[in-house]
Amino acid sequence: MILVIIVLFVGLLITASFIFVGLSEVRAMRNLEYSVKSYYVAEGGLEDLLIRSVAGYQMPSSPSTLNVGSGVASRTIAVLPGGRDEFTVQGNVSDRI
Repeated sequence: MILVIIVLFVGLLITASFIFVGLSEVRAMRNLEYSVKSYYVAEGGLEDLLIRSVAGYQMPSSPSTLNVGSGVASRTIAVLPGGRDEFTVQGNVSDRI
């Protein structure tokens, strides 16, 4: 009877460790997914500013935000000497910046 309890306990420990490792991997993959989405949200915000700049459309006020899918791109525009513009964009998806 004691041997059965010990084998059951060891089996439960092994099962719990596999579940813990699996959940950790899922959490890491979800974190990576949100990070990649955040990168592409920032790219979308930058692309919008570049298209507006090249095509001569009205530029948004600075700072401004642009909703891209499930994320938000925070954008700032700085005018440098010589009339050049500097764009800074930060993407945020589920608090992954």
